[in-house]
Amino acid sequence: MTPTSSPAASTDESKLSILAVLSLIFGVLGCTVIGGVAGLICGITARRQIQRSDGRLVGGWLAMAGIILSVLMLLLVAAAGLVLPGLVRSQMVRGGMTRQNLSRIDKALHFYEADNGNKLPPAENWCETLRPNLGARATELLRRPGSPPTAACGYGYNTDVAGLVVADVNPQTVVLFELATPECNVSGKEELLRHPATNSPNDRVSVLLANGNVRWLTEPELKALRWKP
Repeated sequence: MTPTSSPAASTDESKLSILAVLSLIFGVLGCTVIGGVAGLICGITARRQIQRSDGRLVGGWLAMAGIILSVLMLLLVAAAGLVLPGLVRSQMVRGGMTRQNLSRIDKALHFYEADNGNKLPPAENWCETLRPNLGARATELLRRPGSPPTAACGYGYNTDVAGLVVADVNPQTVVLFELATPECNVSGKEELLRHPATNSPNDRVSVLLANGNVRWLTEPELKALRWKP
């Protein structure tokens, strides 16, 4: 009688596990929870099938690589889920505080105008001019959230509107804006404007307009601002 070989002894009959291949693909390309879970399930299932196949299936190392990559992907997704919402909330809180500050400074501007023929403050010392109208919180209000603790002021004053009668200024004209480099009594125009951080898509910049509106703007919206009275 001619002896027959068992499936385990014949390398010609061994097949690569499709699930092992899929596990590696999901592990390499997956960037979501679904991709990571799919890679993990495929990898675990593939290893079990390979171990029970008596040599008919191969690819255990592919399945293990897929499992490892899928676990790493799930950990990265989990970390991003914890960190990114916190960053978004932080930016939104900072933006809200900046808008509140500018709204309060706008009231101080109105107090100054009422006592000075409806004219806006001079450019050279506008911070110090407004301090008496800001009260005990003057330093806190003038220091933009996110500015260094030592910064006396985080806002700039549009030079072109300084000393003008409010009625002569277009309501959409910028009066105050966030400075790129916080400093006291700074006046100028768009060259001094802070721009949103490129690595923070939710970052925006606040400006105060002549009509009293405080706007929270993206980079494209900043380009449409009016600086001339």
